Amino acid sequence: SHTSTFLTTSYKTASLYSIHDTTPSLLSEISLSPPFEKGTLCDDSSSALFYGNSNGISIYDVASGSFSLCRKLHSDPKVKFDSIQWSKQGHCISAITSDASLMLFDDRIFKPTSSVLKGVSSVCRSDDNTNLFVGFNDGTVHLFDLRKNDVSYSYSSDFGKVTSLCQVSGRDCFVGHDSGFISLFQGQSSQHSNSFGNFTTPISDLTFDHSTSSLLACSEESFKA
Repeated sequence: SHTSTFLTTSYKTASLYSIHDTTPSLLSEISLSPPFEKGTLCDDSSSALFYGNSNGISIYDVASGSFSLCRKLHSDPKVKFDSIQWSKQGHCISAITSDASLMLFDDRIFKPTSSVLKGVSSVCRSDDNTNLFVGFNDGTVHLFDLRKNDVSYSYSSDFGKVTSLCQVSGRDCFVGHDSGFISLFQGQSSQHSNSFGNFTTPISDLTFDHSTSSLLACSEESFKA
């Protein structure tokens, strides 16, 4: 059996669920004030971060199964975040802004540590918190070394804009594209496999299950395993 935690956000309301095997159970719900468009859990699911408008960022402790406000971070109102991933173990917040820039923040002081990549459309952190898989609007994928603050490997594809990334193991990840195709990026060799999948809409999410070595792919209209 397996238990995980899942967060949903609908502007003014956030809900925290526990999922045992395949059965969800509501743990807690909270009204967000000010309202936020999006929310995400950190890597160990102990904290939730809400963002997506000019109200900055709010962080809640959810380790006990309920919401407890920790702090509010007043970011630059001119910067709007479209997507955020938070590695609490690595003290790093990876944020894609509305102008497709990748910004990296130290979560202890919430000051930018890097803002060097432009045209970014998707990002995924490696399990060991040492690398980022970064996808771009032109179909390129970079492996960004967080220790060196630089790109270590990259490849380009003809499959279209990168819309989703999912680590397989080490420096390898599956790449979803807006063309509906999925490819495999092999970071060590900067190569990619032939594409697969026959979705007719962009790949919105990829999840790899290590226990069964299976890939769950979701598009804007359907999902397949």
